[in-house]
Amino acid sequence: MKKVSVIVPAFGDTPFLADCKAALEGQTFKDFEIVVCGDGAGNAGAARNMGLVRATGEWVSFVDADDLPCPDMLAAAVEKGEAEHADVVVFAVEEFDNRTGFVTPLPLRLGAGLGDAVRLTSFGNAVWNKLFRAEYLRSRGIRFQEIPRSNDLAFTVEAMACTDRIAVLPRTLYRYRINAGGLQSTKSATPDCWRLALAECRQRLERAGLLPRFADALAALEREVEGDNLPGGCLSPKRILHSILRRGLRGFLLHALGRLFR
Repeated sequence: MKKVSVIVPAFGDTPFLADCKAALEGQTFKDFEIVVCGDGAGNAGAARNMGLVRATGEWVSFVDADDLPCPDMLAAAVEKGEAEHADVVVFAVEEFDNRTGFVTPLPLRLGAGLGDAVRLTSFGNAVWNKLFRAEYLRSRGIRFQEIPRSNDLAFTVEAMACTDRIAVLPRTLYRYRINAGGLQSTKSATPDCWRLALAECRQRLERAGLLPRFADALAALEREVEGDNLPGGCLSPKRILHSILRRGLRGFLLHALGRLFR
């Protein structure tokens, strides 16, 4: 049994998979397995669930086939998680634009703390900037929604809401590639996945008896996701301000310029 299982959803001839694997093989932490799955799964949510079935590690990491984990990602995240007996470890990310070469830091919003009102919106709603204790996922039955896009939203919300054992590592340990022609470029083909994902978030919190506790956090998340997905939503003054606060002014300008190439 390995200490960590790294699950990588990949379909067919994924152009950046070799780079992703090379970055994983260059990890300073060596006690891990790479679980590549996807062909025959139907969508990324199903692929990730397939990976969870195959995973044997004590910890689970999810890495997209387009992306590049930093060399010390696993070492730092495992050390932090075990030192704090955490169920989830959260770390920072930088955004790498595949077409322009721009790099934009996406730091964690640590000023918000870990309170219920902000837990679902302060640390990103993707899985690739987090490390999960496998037994925690198994005991809670936390799985991905099997839809083409936004399949990790309900997974992340459930995982972050159902434990208070969350460790925060304010270091950049992951490079998220944009403008790579992956799922992020196919919003128009699957326009309603975000709505299905938000509905699933609400249902999971309700089933867990946590909806009253996280009502404010869920409402904030719904506003954020809606702003990211509605036509023209990202151009509203509120969304622009949110992006500046999230990325910083320089990062926002680089990100906005990169969007012109999508």
